[in-house]
Amino acid sequence: MCNPELYGIRQLLYNHIQHLASPPTEGPSRNSDHPERDIETSTKLIQLFDDVLQEEYGREHDSLPLIPRTSQPPTCDFCGANLFLSVFQCMGKCGADEVSHPRNTAPTVCPSCFVEGRTCICGDMSPSRLQSFSTVLEQRNLAAAAVRRLQGSGAGLPHGNTDRLHGK
Repeated sequence: MCNPELYGIRQLLYNHIQHLASPPTEGPSRNSDHPERDIETSTKLIQLFDDVLQEEYGREHDSLPLIPRTSQPPTCDFCGANLFLSVFQCMGKCGADEVSHPRNTAPTVCPSCFVEGRTCICGDMSPSRLQSFSTVLEQRNLAAAAVRRLQGSGAGLPHGNTDRLHGK
């Protein structure tokens, strides 16, 4: 078992993506003394977010059952990572004692742990989603377009990540 994730990196990246995708505000809040550095940093953050999307992508993602989000981000029961888009959740009776102690929540693991072979005791795990992949991808593409507009040339940042996600 690893230490629980403290910073929620995937969600922090997504918050930055949403900020970039939002329409510019009037006034000095978007101004910077170093706009080139801001563009370079934003480009790197979008590329990092592309890795997160690739890790959590599944062809049928938006048709998976949706798990309602709680106030606290859910975490992987094995590694402690904050869960972002995709999870594998026990559909069996793991954690329940045969007689009178049902478990309040089903064991849940992140995609990385599941791929590495980690599962619940009964092994009856199914993929689920925490939010819509297509909505998150749309925000990413809006953020990339905003950064390309700031760059002027559009060099260095792919227009969309869908080819890479579809294995092309």
